[in-house]
Order: sequence, then C-alpha cells, then structure tokens
Amino acid sequence: MTSLEKTDGVLRQVKKRREKQNEKWGQSSHPLPFWLTILVEEVGEVSEAILAGNTEEVKDELLDVSAVAVAIIEDIQ
Repeated sequence: MTSLEKTDGVLRQVKKRREKQNEKWGQSSHPLPFWLTILVEEVGEVSEAILAGNTEEVKDELLDVSAVAVAIIEDIQ
C-alpha cells in the first residue's frame, strides 16, 4: 500500500468521525477559544492513551483530534 493510499484511508476515517460528531452534537459553531478547549481536551486523551501504551486507543483519539480540527476549519470558513 502506498503512502497516498494510506492517506486516503485515514481521511475516510476522519470523515466518518466527523459524521458521528455531527450526529451526536449537530453542526457546531463556537468561538475559537472554546474550540481550543475542545481540541486540547482531545489531545490530552491522546496523551493518556500513549502513556497507557494503548496503540489502538492512540489511533482512535488521534481520529478525534483530526475530526475536531476539521470541525474548526469548517466553522471558520
């Protein structure tokens, strides 16, 4: 599998995570400082998973970080 094929797969996973976020929370619009709080909380969960040595959870939490970053970009466009 090429690097770009891996990227396509990851981006599909991020899109699915965004869809789940929208199902749970609806389309979100927040001030940037609030978005930062959400993003940092997700990064903290990545850190916890890394410290626990749980690679699968690290991947899952990084998808959350990525999806929140996408949500922020969507909101500010």
